[in-house]
Amino acid sequence: MNFAFQAFLLLLIYLPGAIFVLAVTGKIRDNGEIPVISGSMTGHAIAAVLVSALLHTGWLLAIHAWALLGGCACQPAARDFFALLTLNNATAPYLAAEAAIGGALWFNAVYFISIFTLPLVAGLAINTAIERRGLDIRHRFLRFKPPWHYILTGENRSNRDGRTVVVDLLVQVGESPVLYSGILSYFSFDEKTKAPDALVLASAFRGVVPDFAGTAEPEFLTPIPGDTFAVKFSEIKNINIQYVDLVDA
Repeated sequence: MNFAFQAFLLLLIYLPGAIFVLAVTGKIRDNGEIPVISGSMTGHAIAAVLVSALLHTGWLLAIHAWALLGGCACQPAARDFFALLTLNNATAPYLAAEAAIGGALWFNAVYFISIFTLPLVAGLAINTAIERRGLDIRHRFLRFKPPWHYILTGENRSNRDGRTVVVDLLVQVGESPVLYSGILSYFSFDEKTKAPDALVLASAFRGVVPDFAGTAEPEFLTPIPGDTFAVKFSEIKNINIQYVDLVDA
C-alpha cells in the first residue's frame, strides 16, 4: 500500500476543519501550527476533525441535491477516495477508483479548492466579529488568546480603545533588583507554553531598588535611551500594571 499517498489524501480531508479552527481562533494570522492528530489530541484538533466531517458531509449532500435537481451531471468521488484509502494499490478496485478520480480531476479540484476557501473566509469573518463586538470579553469560551493577553491589554475593562498600559517591572540584575517602568507597546508569546515571552516598553525608565521586597522608592529613575526597550518575561520577578484611560478633552 502507498502509505505516503494515503496520508496525503487524509491531509486533504482533514485540512478544511483545521483551516476553519485556525481562522476562528486567529492563529492563521500569526502563522500558527495546524492542530495535530495524535494520541493526546487537543481540543482544537478534535474540533478540526468534527468540522471537517460536517463540511464534507454538507458539501456532498449539496452536490447530490444539485445533481438530483438537474443542475449538475457530476458525481462526487467519495467512494473512490475511500477505496484509495483502504485498498491495496495493486487491486483492480483500486485501479478503477484511481481512473475514476483522474477522469473527473477538474471536479475534484474545484471541490477541494471550494471546501478550503469557505472555512477560511467564514472563520476569519467569525474571528473579526468576535473581536469587534468584544464577545470574547463577555463569553470566556470565546477567548482564544492566552489569558495573559487580556491582562496585559486590559481588554476585560471598559474603554479599551482609548487605553495606555503602563507597567513597572522588577528584575534581578546581578546582586541588585532593578525597576523598569514604561508604556507597554508590544508583547510576544511563547507558542508552546502560551506564556509571555518578552515585553517591549516605550518611554522606558530605569531605577535601582534598595531592597528586593520593593518596599522602598528607587534610588534614582532615569530615562533609558532608545525608542523601545525589551525585557524577557522569564527574568521578571514582579509586575505592576496600570491601565490609563485617555479621555478626549
